[in-house]
Amino acid sequence: MTPPRPRAGGWRGRAWAALVWLAALLVLAAGAVGAGPAWARSQEPGSGAAGAGGGLVAGGAPPAAGGGCASGGEGAAVSAAPAAPPGPGSGVLVVQARTRSFGGAMPPRDQPAPPPIQQPLAGLTVQVDAADAPGCPVAAGVTDAEGRATFTLPAGQYVVYAPRDVPSPGFTGGALVGQLPDGRAVYAQAEATVVAGGEVAATLVLTVLNP
Repeated sequence: MTPPRPRAGGWRGRAWAALVWLAALLVLAAGAVGAGPAWARSQEPGSGAAGAGGGLVAGGAPPAAGGGCASGGEGAAVSAAPAAPPGPGSGVLVVQARTRSFGGAMPPRDQPAPPPIQQPLAGLTVQVDAADAPGCPVAAGVTDAEGRATFTLPAGQYVVYAPRDVPSPGFTGGALVGQLPDGRAVYAQAEATVVAGGEVAATLVLTVLNP
């Protein structure tokens, strides 16, 4: 008996289905290549810049309307770049970080308590938010050996702070903790108004309780 011949429509249907699947896979692959991973996009030029040891430059997309972050949000990655002189409409914010220590043996009753010990704090992570966009850091960096970090920022009002939940290479904790108005935990905070062509200073004092 002669075996039945396969119907032409069967293999043609399977071939057509395979072509459809192949086309769909090619479209998905093209979309993934064009978008790229989020960590790679955060390092593209113009996504914001910061460095360690007092050389920081702010940049990137402005905060989105309605309080959201245009890219990243708190702790968003910022690519390293050398410090730049302020351009038109920009100024310089110099942050000084210090520790203030209490503790030690109690003095006799007839003697006053010794004043707290203050010293520069190197290796502290510092972040800067625009005052009208909390939770969206516009610059971030680490203080240098003298406890300073310098930011070049567009003129405006800012909040600079030492976040508790972002690691610092030179500070492991042990200081009193406060809160920003939006509830984020910080070791210290300060407000600053940057003026175009000018320089303004802000001080962060971390209170450490010694045994």
